[in-house]
Amino acid sequence: MALHDRRTAHVQTTFVCSGKCIHCLYPRCMHSQYHGTMSDAVFQTVLDRLASLTLDTVYPCLENEPFADPAIFERADALFNTCNALWLKFTTNALLLDAKKRKQLALLLEGKNHEIQIIFHGTQKEHYTRVMGIPFSESLENVLGLLLLAQDAELHVTVCCAGQGPAGSLFQNYSCSKEAFFLFWESLFRKHNIRKRPRMRYRPYLDRTGSSLHRSGIHMLPPIREDLKTLHCLRVPEHLHVLHTGELVLCSMDYERGTLFGNLMQNDLAGIFSSEAWNLLSDSARGLRATPYDFLCKRCLYPERAM
Repeated sequence: MALHDRRTAHVQTTFVCSGKCIHCLYPRCMHSQYHGTMSDAVFQTVLDRLASLTLDTVYPCLENEPFADPAIFERADALFNTCNALWLKFTTNALLLDAKKRKQLALLLEGKNHEIQIIFHGTQKEHYTRVMGIPFSESLENVLGLLLLAQDAELHVTVCCAGQGPAGSLFQNYSCSKEAFFLFWESLFRKHNIRKRPRMRYRPYLDRTGSSLHRSGIHMLPPIREDLKTLHCLRVPEHLHVLHTGELVLCSMDYERGTLFGNLMQNDLAGIFSSEAWNLLSDSARGLRATPYDFLCKRCLYPERAM
């Protein structure tokens, strides 16, 4: 898997998130030594290293809330231009996306191929707050503000909901049906006269590599694979995941840095992707080497969804 095969870069300009989703490992890591924001020096080095690539897509976010970074708009623009990317994509829970930031976002995305993915797990205040750990009304107000802005601005928005998990893995209190999700948003579109509708995406809960849900005590246990010989995940050959320290990990599901294989502050991409550390890791992820029982890819519930 050559370096030039990389199609998508995820850059974590800050390891801070306003959300505390029940199916995410972030709440367990938020007060750890991993917490922090990318310095200007690290960001410039990352830019210099990525300049050798021509990418399809840049995500200026990874395991975080991008709008928690005060410099996110300038950094996202620099990443998009430096990487000669075709697409610029954000994933956000919208809690921090106030009116000022919405206008800044619209200016940033003008003339660019883009997508704004809004994570909104739930249709009722109690359910949403229980699942995401953030205020329902504030988030909803910001999402509606963005959709209203998109009536005149050229903004492409997708509203995403994870509503149901594998049978027996979630208490009923954490479930939201596909029908309820679409009815909830349809009523809001009509109420606020939103004619240009966003894309709607409903999917099961994505358990973050078999993590136990410490805040709720709920466990979502994926099938543990005995081997990875039949696993074909696009993240391994095509995606690049850069932490706020400049370090590289295999996947966005690796919140606890179990798959570190290089650091852009110490080496360029060519050197990293020709290293023994990368060769060992990529072979392991493709089932070409024996791996421990709890290896990251063996604990992934939806590896085929390399989103």
